[in-house]
Amino acid sequence: MTRNKMEVLPPDSIDQARRIYLALFDDEPSENVLNRYAGALKTYNPALSIEDSMVLNRIFEKKLDLEAVEYIWRLKRRKNPLSQRVQTISFLAEIENRNLNKYVNLSDSRIEVLFRMSLSVARTGYLYIKGSYLVWRHSLV
Repeated sequence: MTRNKMEVLPPDSIDQARRIYLALFDDEPSENVLNRYAGALKTYNPALSIEDSMVLNRIFEKKLDLEAVEYIWRLKRRKNPLSQRVQTISFLAEIENRNLNKYVNLSDSRIEVLFRMSLSVARTGYLYIKGSYLVWRHSLV
């Protein structure tokens, strides 16, 4: 795909893709990910209800913690537009070499692995608390 094909999507969709990628990987997405995201959103994006569209826009406008809000929204409603977008970005990023360490444990140390797993459990609790507060505070679900 060329750069021009990406511009088929509204600029806010590209901004959403960048923000989601940044939230997940703490890095800017490659042009390849943005182009594939544009194609995936154009091809597979189901029509959003007015309510879902308003909630999604509110999440991005207020610059809320996407990961925390998505976690709670996914627990309450398995198929929601934010989770679908996060999953799309995650699938597209998975094939890039620079993200390998985010998907595969490259450590030989069992202690390090146990430490990382413990941190993940603690982080999940943190995301649950923060996400619950944000969803409640901003009336998102």
